[in-house]
Amino acid sequence: MTNEPIDFEAIALSLSRVFTPATAINSDDLFCGRKTQIRAVVDAINQIGQHAILYGERGVGKTSLGRILHKKLKGREPVPIVAPMVNCDSGDSFSSIWSKVLSEIPGEYMDEGNTYEENSSEQDLDITPHSVRKILTNVAEKGILFVILDEFDKIQDESARTLVADTIKLFSDHAVKATIIIIGVSDDLTGLIREHQSIERCLAQIPMPRMDRKELEDIVQGGLEKVGMTIESQCLSEITGLSKGLPHYTHLLALNAGRQALDDQQLAIAPIHIKRAIKSALTQVQESIRNNYDNATYSSKKDTLHSRVLLACAMAGADEFGRFQPIDVCDPLDDIVSDSRHFTTDRFAGHLKAFCQPDRGAVLTSKVAPFV
Repeated sequence: MTNEPIDFEAIALSLSRVFTPATAINSDDLFCGRKTQIRAVVDAINQIGQHAILYGERGVGKTSLGRILHKKLKGREPVPIVAPMVNCDSGDSFSSIWSKVLSEIPGEYMDEGNTYEENSSEQDLDITPHSVRKILTNVAEKGILFVILDEFDKIQDESARTLVADTIKLFSDHAVKATIIIIGVSDDLTGLIREHQSIERCLAQIPMPRMDRKELEDIVQGGLEKVGMTIESQCLSEITGLSKGLPHYTHLLALNAGRQALDDQQLAIAPIHIKRAIKSALTQVQESIRNNYDNATYSSKKDTLHSRVLLACAMAGADEFGRFQPIDVCDPLDDIVSDSRHFTTDRFAGHLKAFCQPDRGAVLTSKVAPFV
């Protein structure tokens, strides 16, 4: 009896469905970690008058969590779940935001006369916090209702932000059985709600830090298990270490490493595959990131420290939100330069300040007083 030949091409196709660096996760069985954040959001949904704001830096998986949230509730509750999720953009007004939301609610949950087509300016005129409350109060009687406003940070119209805050307070004051969930890029709450602190008491504030190593390991091992592949422990450690807590890079590196192994007709990822995967992944990084790196490190002078200081920043010990102090850069820079010099912060403070400027790609952001 002979073994069936392994279809490496079929596995490669499955691999690209498991590891998806270009898009957010849509499948519950592919989503890993974030139990604390999921529980906090579910608690908000289960408490009438409570709403939620999920915030953190770009690339930590906020949108993925939003997309699978209804699946975490489905089956546990005997009633229908209505969970419209829309992306906000820079040109949105309050009316256009809620026009998108209402257009995503299936017609069977909407009363006659309350159906909305996205971007319909005539109907937009009728949308106010009070009309939203009335419509969603009726929808909420037919099932569990929560509305997700993703990329809230992109909204430039301050009046739209104010009216969303007013809507949240209105829902809370009237005990509407619907939850509004805001998702946005910010490292603190004030970056998203700004001057609207009046809603803080009814808003569960849920920070989304970078993922820990165990969560990233679960992404890699769980994904490989689904396609019948394995990975050596040192390779797993290298992928999670390079990812720096950002699941996008975990997906990118795991996908490329898996492909390299399959190209070699192997089902186990080895160090040689990681080495080739890194080179392959670098060619797939967004053009804007490459341009920002070039702008940050370019200098007409020879032997400048720009590229080495930026590398040291990447190697510096950071907290769960990717933040570090200038002093954290000293030891990595000593290792990179590897000469008799010991670097103190005054030697590269100018570089850090420059990295925060637009002409250097704004590859860093200063959250304290400007460097001097």
